[in-house]
Amino acid sequence: MKSFYALTFVATLACGNGTDSGSGTGTLFTTIEVTGRPDDTKIELELSARGNPVVGANVVFTDVDREQTVTAEGKNAGKYQANFNGYARTIRVQVTSGEDTLEAQLRGPAPHVITRPPNDAIVRRAEFEVLDVEWDADDAADSVEVIPEDGDKLQLDQDNFEATLPLGPLKNGSQKLSVERETSVDLSGGTEGSRFRSRYKVDNRFTLEG
Repeated sequence: MKSFYALTFVATLACGNGTDSGSGTGTLFTTIEVTGRPDDTKIELELSARGNPVVGANVVFTDVDREQTVTAEGKNAGKYQANFNGYARTIRVQVTSGEDTLEAQLRGPAPHVITRPPNDAIVRRAEFEVLDVEWDADDAADSVEVIPEDGDKLQLDQDNFEATLPLGPLKNGSQKLSVERETSVDLSGGTEGSRFRSRYKVDNRFTLEG
């Protein structure tokens, strides 16, 4: 028999595909990491109760937009993994372990493309000291990381669809540039610190000339 809170949760989420911090028994410490790419989505969940890893839980993820469901596999004590083909942007999770339960939903970042520098472009240093980086998406994420192949990554607390990187640390020749955007929600149905996070990452390659 489904519990009242579970029925209420499902009914609420049926009205939309946004983020919902969810509900639960407040007994499970849960962290969920979603790594999205254009071709696939990888999910890792860690689960514990009262300080002990939870083994044998029923962990189900649903790609809300495409109405696809997968049951996570328990790889190690308290650790579960699942995959979707393509990018699963909005994901619902349902966890059951005996009397302990948790449910929530997260809408991940909108898929983006790096527009500057474009893929396979030639970038000339000339007299410039910085590299302008721009990306395009339907809406902003919570935060962004811009990651050059050489040099330190840049962390942004706001998604303004642009950033600048110092050219000094970048070597001439082939370079890879990654932009990773993130959304997250604290899980109301879990113990303190429980969190659901989704990241979407795109790489571009370009050639840097002096």
